[in-house]
Amino acid sequence: MTGRKNYIINKKFQLKKTFTVLSLAAATMFIISFIMGSVILLNKSAIEKNNHIINSTNNELKIILKTQEELLKLCSAELRNEKNPSKRALIKKVMDDYEASKEKIQRNIRFNDHSITMNSASIRNSISSILISIAVAIAGIAVLYLRMIRETHRISGPIYLMSRHIREIQKGKYPDMRDLRQDDEFHEFYNLFRELAERIIKLENRKEK
Repeated sequence: MTGRKNYIINKKFQLKKTFTVLSLAAATMFIISFIMGSVILLNKSAIEKNNHIINSTNNELKIILKTQEELLKLCSAELRNEKNPSKRALIKKVMDDYEASKEKIQRNIRFNDHSITMNSASIRNSISSILISIAVAIAGIAVLYLRMIRETHRISGPIYLMSRHIREIQKGKYPDMRDLRQDDEFHEFYNLFRELAERIIKLENRKEK
């Protein structure tokens, strides 16, 4: 049997079966997307809260850093004017301590800024992931639709063909009993139907003689 160009032969049967399967797939996709979205929203809220705390900490560290820089300037000015060796040594020690503390604060600020950046990227990646998942699911449903139309066509095609042959026999015509396509269903049943149809036609021909 030659390939059929029209894949929707029995709309009621094919579309009903197709949309039943698509409905289940869409419902599953919706449930999964809802769960993923809820988890992402909860994580997003927690991450944003954490980012706010980190940002507030950074602001406090920057204030401390600015204060230490002012103190370093004062110590530097004091060191230039101080002649006493012991006091100069003490001022230098204080300045060294401030410098070491300043470096630690700057490292903490950079680390916190990096954490905020990574957290924000995590939120964006999570949202992108769910959008990609939805897009893939929609594409999958479209592919499933085409697949279901083809699968139901393998059932509807033979039934449509046998129905047409029956109508032709009822009209007293000899139908063109073509072979089914290789991937059609009901091959065995169709062969039995064809044998029965040929016997009926032969009996009708004998009656006419």
